[in-house]
Amino acid sequence: MKDLFFNILILNPLEQFVIFGNKSCLTNNITNLTIIHLSLLFFVLNSIQLFKKNWLSLSINFLLNLVKNIYVNEVRILTPKFFLIFWFIFISMVVNNFLGLIPNSYAITASLALNLLVTLIIFCMINMIGTEYHNWNFFNIYVPRGISLVLAWFLIPFEIISYFARIFSLSIRLFANILSGHILLHILGNFLYLYIAFGTTWSIIFIFIPSALVIVITFLELMIAFLQAYVFTNLILIYFSGILQTH
Repeated sequence: MKDLFFNILILNPLEQFVIFGNKSCLTNNITNLTIIHLSLLFFVLNSIQLFKKNWLSLSINFLLNLVKNIYVNEVRILTPKFFLIFWFIFISMVVNNFLGLIPNSYAITASLALNLLVTLIIFCMINMIGTEYHNWNFFNIYVPRGISLVLAWFLIPFEIISYFARIFSLSIRLFANILSGHILLHILGNFLYLYIAFGTTWSIIFIFIPSALVIVITFLELMIAFLQAYVFTNLILIYFSGILQTH
């Protein structure tokens, strides 16, 4: 038991986020995450038809209307043809955040590199749409309104830097919130295990106190997982709306 105690103490809370390679060609190309996201894509493309008359309709309609409200009312994107893209982004973020809270699972949104890659892909996509809409006028987003030509040469580099800094801010915000929550649950879970394994008879009587703390933090992490998906989608839509309505 003593060796077990020291082994648990030296566990790194970040150990659960270490990614190991796999030599199998099959698992390198077709993974469980690939299957999950293909299923999500099918769900998004058929969500309106699939969930009209069953017990999931209320929850699905709530999420659908939540994204619609951001899309139409808050950021005021007038064209509906891009809605499914952001509906897919929101649903995939929610599912990936929630999957990380299942024991022995992995939260891919807790990976900074992956978040940067996903955000970069989304930014490339919305910028391609922006150039298609505005052609060369798209680059006016880097020129502040109402300034002289002399000042423009000084301010444009800062505008470009601040524009592409959004990629890092979005990725780091999502990464930090998901990672910190998982580390907290990992530490509290280890503490609860040690409390049960090495506690005295009297300490076991008061086990409801640390157990209640773990339950409360778990529910809090569920809320954070949903809110982070909402915030991520909201910010992406705000940036996309700014591109469509560029001066």
